[in-house]
Amino acid sequence: MLRTLLFAAAVLMPVLLCSGQDQRKRMDPDAWLSMDQVKAMLDWAGEKEGAFWLFVSSDAGRLNQPCGTESNWTLRNGDLRVVVGKDHVNRSRSHNLGFNLGTKSVVYNERVFSVGGRGFWNGHSKLIEFVEKSGEWEWVMTEQDGPECTMQMSSWFNPKTGKVFSIDEGKWGRSNESGKGEVWCLDLSSLAWERTGRVNPKMELFVHGLGELIDLEDYFVWPGLHKSAIVNKENHETVFTTSWNEAEHKDAVQQAKNEGQMMKLTTGNFFRVLSLDEQGQETVWLEWDVETAFAEAWELGDSSPWIVPSESTEPVMEVAENEDATAQIPIALWAVVLLIVAGVSFGIGRRGDTPSLATASASGLNQPAADATGEKEIPSFKGKSTSMEQVILTLISDLEEAGGRIMSTEEVNDFLQLGQDVSAESKRAKRAQFIRDVNRVYQMRYGNDMIVREKDLNDRRRTIYVIHPCSGTA
Repeated sequence: MLRTLLFAAAVLMPVLLCSGQDQRKRMDPDAWLSMDQVKAMLDWAGEKEGAFWLFVSSDAGRLNQPCGTESNWTLRNGDLRVVVGKDHVNRSRSHNLGFNLGTKSVVYNERVFSVGGRGFWNGHSKLIEFVEKSGEWEWVMTEQDGPECTMQMSSWFNPKTGKVFSIDEGKWGRSNESGKGEVWCLDLSSLAWERTGRVNPKMELFVHGLGELIDLEDYFVWPGLHKSAIVNKENHETVFTTSWNEAEHKDAVQQAKNEGQMMKLTTGNFFRVLSLDEQGQETVWLEWDVETAFAEAWELGDSSPWIVPSESTEPVMEVAENEDATAQIPIALWAVVLLIVAGVSFGIGRRGDTPSLATASASGLNQPAADATGEKEIPSFKGKSTSMEQVILTLISDLEEAGGRIMSTEEVNDFLQLGQDVSAESKRAKRAQFIRDVNRVYQMRYGNDMIVREKDLNDRRRTIYVIHPCSGTA
């Protein structure tokens, strides 16, 4: 027995000593940066100019480049003591306990920020900034208190507006009942937090941590078990695709890790998982064209808002009591309004009079009254005057008058007067907005959609628009 113990000690002692030396080396930032594996990671990351975000790992540790195309920095994951410039020199002089795990790092106006994280003792949503002159991370006071805790895995950054959106993770990064699903926005220009609503219930599974979101320049992707959500950063519209899932993502990451160094990289609106072996051979294990996938899913019509009001599970168009209602209508909606009001239709007859609203009051749309001149007032929506609803009602009336039919994409474009000077992307957005507006009102009145997008059975590459009017007068 003693002989066995002595033999085991002889075998394990060098391993333990080596492990202890390696651990001490990792604890010293300068010693860690001198390791060959770390130098190779920094060299590889430096080759990816123009990346919006990247993350690289090996047996020696992990590095990440903050979100933002203007980033000149590489950080060691969670360790505030390692902030490396393009010259591979560590600029950080933070103290030994300078750790902030799971934080969202971004670059905005050439300033490096870190939002939220867990630290050693508590989860938080503090904003800290790396000040190159002092080599220290300094706490930046915000105008309002923000959420209890935010984490990198459920935050994304819009570089065009300088805003970070985060889901409140609750105390210690574990969503509590009071904060679960609440979405907050941090404006890096005004340094102010604002509660914007809550996550759409359609995305509850994503909120519960089935996958870490992937941040790109114009979109972010949240991989799920069977399908993934893609969110447009500009308008927060969400589509779902079955082309990708979290299992595919994890499998690619594991395969890349087996080769030596692994990198996750977002360039523009492409996401890739790469590996680099000992011979310097780079391999692409996964590539997602997010912009194209979003456009294809959007065309199919399965879209939803990512954020909905906190007091409701359904998105509502709100108009302030004492503000001009037209000022609240998004520019994309105004484009559709102006096109429809122009009065040209293709293939569907238009009526010149205001649509009948005989049954509208039961659905929350009040009967318009005539004024002294005999002209009808603009109909009200939820008790608030808005010409947008009158336009939608007129459009519904036209569609009902034509009866059930099928329209091609070209017919819808002509109906909305989307001419040759309008880009394909704008046409796609205007068609989708027109369908959402009509279906929103129709759902309120009849409980079902009026316009349904489907694939043409004779040609799966084509989309058709099926009109389903309910019987009776709208």
